[in-house]
Amino acid sequence: MAFVFTQLGADNFNRPDENPLDPTNWLTMSSGQYAGSSMQIVSNQCTETDAFGSMNLWSGAIPADQYCEFKVTQLTMLSDFITLLVRNTHDDHFGAAYEFDISGPSGPTASYDVAQISSDGTIVDYDWYPSNVPITVNIGDVFRFAVFGQGSGSWYVYQNGVLIDTKPLSDSGAAGIISSGRTGIQGQGGLGTNAIDNFATGSVTQPGISPFFGMGLGF
Repeated sequence: MAFVFTQLGADNFNRPDENPLDPTNWLTMSSGQYAGSSMQIVSNQCTETDAFGSMNLWSGAIPADQYCEFKVTQLTMLSDFITLLVRNTHDDHFGAAYEFDISGPSGPTASYDVAQISSDGTIVDYDWYPSNVPITVNIGDVFRFAVFGQGSGSWYVYQNGVLIDTKPLSDSGAAGIISSGRTGIQGQGGLGTNAIDNFATGSVTQPGISPFFGMGLGF
């Protein structure tokens, strides 16, 4: 399936060290697992502030058919996770959401997973894989996570512009099909051992089909 990706927001993190991330563009969680733990900028790269995890959501409105992406700049340890989020339904906490996780270390022993997170952000509501999928991750690789459609929709993972995985959305989780929400990022693991750069987010359309705007905020 051919898609058009239209960028609607971006952050290259090229500015002085910053914690929390600029609230003009980023929301910091105020409740739940990542309450008060924003990602931060260190030496023009974005990394977590807490080894147990940090998270931010893009503050701008993005259509329900959406994507986000980042460039991997550091992924050192097995315990390191860097994450892309789509359709996160709450502004103040993690969940319900679709997440794409990359686990370190970089190189041929990295792995990834795609899961649906519960509405309160505490559990995996549905996991497409019983265990992480092996993947080779090189520093500088760009990963994009996209979701398109509703009941018959799917998620898509791209590495350096090439589609590497896609699966239909599932209504097996308690949240059912997540219809809309915000895009975002997470980091977790050893402090100073993982980092990302060049975040971008926007809409996903098919040629000739207009995007559906509907953030579904305030659930």
